[in-house]
Amino acid sequence: YTEGLASVFAEVFAELGGTVTSFEAVNKGDTDMRPVLTTIAAGGPEVLYFPIFEPEGNFVGAQSQEVPGLESVTLMGADGLLVKSFGPNTGPAAVGMYLSGPYISEDVSAYASFLETYEANTGGPPPAGFAAHAYDGANILLASIEKAAIVDDDGTLHIGRQALRDAVGSTYRYGGLTGILSCDEYGDCATGEALAVFQLSADNVASEDNWPPEVVYTPTGGSEIAGRCAPTDISEVDEVVIGGTAPLSKPGSVV
Repeated sequence: YTEGLASVFAEVFAELGGTVTSFEAVNKGDTDMRPVLTTIAAGGPEVLYFPIFEPEGNFVGAQSQEVPGLESVTLMGADGLLVKSFGPNTGPAAVGMYLSGPYISEDVSAYASFLETYEANTGGPPPAGFAAHAYDGANILLASIEKAAIVDDDGTLHIGRQALRDAVGSTYRYGGLTGILSCDEYGDCATGEALAVFQLSADNVASEDNWPPEVVYTPTGGSEIAGRCAPTDISEVDEVVIGGTAPLSKPGSVV
């Protein structure tokens, strides 16, 4: 996953006129990133992009400031580091760092309501970026189970693996938090548009309580995502088909 992100980033960056000065790798469990960072520094980069996870990402970010030639480099990462623990675990080097990841505008009323309920039950906002995606995925799965399940006379419940897979793949125009979703035969239901680039502030780095970070870029210009991806009111979705059978009246009927 991380290699794929880095490869696509490098390819597109080069297509846009940028120069990739180095393409390196670290191993899971590595803690001393200085050797690979020193190799990278030799190319004189202006940006260091590392779409990896904690804790390796913490070491890369923190130690980059200790390597000559990287003291003022711009740091960038991806959704694997878009978690509230990353800033405090990395320290001052993370201030100003850019992270790409999932984004749903709070202009989407259903998402605003979701956040309100989430915070009321947990005492704070979601700690990472995929809460809305997990919510949509769980609801699609539960609705598909309802369609695929067979109950015997004695109460035994059967959920056929292929039947469940087919039901998920046949989902059409599900009005979720992340957009109006239609799934394919591979189970891919995402819109591909509910994304943003965030920038960590000193407050985000100082405490996990200061979350989420500020959105500084979206592919469609911020709140426009609300219009393109997700209905501002769940009642705007006039038909939802789960499993290719009779449509549910509204996605609200899914638990």
